[in-house]
Amino acid sequence: MIFATRIWKCPSLCGCELSIAGRWVDDQADDDGTGRAVSFRHPAPKSITDVTVANVCPTHTPLLTAPLPADPYFGKAGYINPIPVNPTDGERLYIHLYRYTGQTLVPDTCDCKLYQHCDRSTRVLANPVRHHKHTRKCQHHQADDDAGTQARENSLRKKLIWDRAVTFLGKNELDFSWEYRTENGQRVLYFTILGITVNQQTQAQAWADTNIGPGRVVVVRG
Repeated sequence: MIFATRIWKCPSLCGCELSIAGRWVDDQADDDGTGRAVSFRHPAPKSITDVTVANVCPTHTPLLTAPLPADPYFGKAGYINPIPVNPTDGERLYIHLYRYTGQTLVPDTCDCKLYQHCDRSTRVLANPVRHHKHTRKCQHHQADDDAGTQARENSLRKKLIWDRAVTFLGKNELDFSWEYRTENGQRVLYFTILGITVNQQTQAQAWADTNIGPGRVVVVRG
């Protein structure tokens, strides 16, 4: 752990930034291209000695004067505890922004690394813009948008045909193998199912063409 003052970025990537003095894990310091020491994680709990506002986004500007909720940490300890009786603007904003948490998703269908955040108050996941540190585009998705729409679709495509084979063909993961192939500039999922009849293959292929899209999945008998 190291005691330092760093810029902390809100996990929602809304634009809110706070200058926080506290204890950080050494490898949490990063340069986001602005020449500043920034962090995409919180400092150690109860180690914060100062919080000031570096930037507040238009959406969260009202939080600077909004009263703190009765349970701002949703039953957890939080990072500023106990809550100050008269919090500074920085402390108030930081406590409010605790509602956001970020996580990284790595699909099993490619080597992309996708970032999404969650609003603890609603438990709703959202896909923000490209994250400086926690996103990566694989060789197949260099033209993908910053939310990883194509990569997410590739992962969902496999899940849909997988679930269909389990539910309607009574198969399990030992009966499946799959691979993506690039054909005419498009990724096509070849999904092999062991022990199915020609009729079952035809039915599964028809379902895939109708529900996933023609030419997107090729069902193969194994």
